[in-house]
Amino acid sequence: MNLVELEKIREKTLKKMRERGIGAKHVIKVDMGSAGRAAGAGAVYHSLLSEIHQRNLKDVRVMQTGEMGFDSVEPLVKIEVKGAADVYYGKVTEELARQIVSEHIINGHILNDHVISMKTHQLGEEE
Repeated sequence: MNLVELEKIREKTLKKMRERGIGAKHVIKVDMGSAGRAAGAGAVYHSLLSEIHQRNLKDVRVMQTGEMGFDSVEPLVKIEVKGAADVYYGKVTEELARQIVSEHIINGHILNDHVISMKTHQLGEEE
């Protein structure tokens, strides 16, 4: 294998990583367990994807997760940003999902009126 072939493999791998959101600065997790789905998490998930696509944000990954343990405040969205506390938003609507993108993700402003929990990470703790 020569240097040109190795560079092609590298570029292909990096492209796949970007498409999967690996190494993304922001990770948005939507609770898609049974309680979340019943409360409308599917619409929230699609609203987040749409807003991120419309704004052409490349450093954001949106994921579906299982139950996070906050059934009474579904739909639930968790925001993870490297070096910052995880923020959990409860009772998220499609409109609130768009606000989360515009305010929290783009401008770095936490929407305190909608936060149900924040978790800081201890040094050496797995995220």
